[in-house]
Amino acid sequence: MSLNVAENASGSTVSKQACIARLLRPRSVAVVGASEKRGSLGASVLANLDVAQYAGAIHLINPDRTEIRGIPCLRSVADLPDDVDCFILARHHPYR
Repeated sequence: MSLNVAENASGSTVSKQACIARLLRPRSVAVVGASEKRGSLGASVLANLDVAQYAGAIHLINPDRTEIRGIPCLRSVADLPDDVDCFILARHHPYR
């Protein structure tokens, strides 16, 4: 395999430029640990997506909520569609 080609999860080959483009200009984002709690990392991520006027699909993962800011919440990463381009982990450290 060429150095300019990568293999995706389904075994198909794609250019490395296409992989980088998906990271830098994602069509969809999943926020694991999404929250409305002021000062939380999850709330800050959502606020930044709003300020940046992100127009792609936003998938929120929070098993304790059904929605945040009108966006439905999923209970688990396993509930996500297969085409999420970027994951943002906004979870606090459990051992504080």
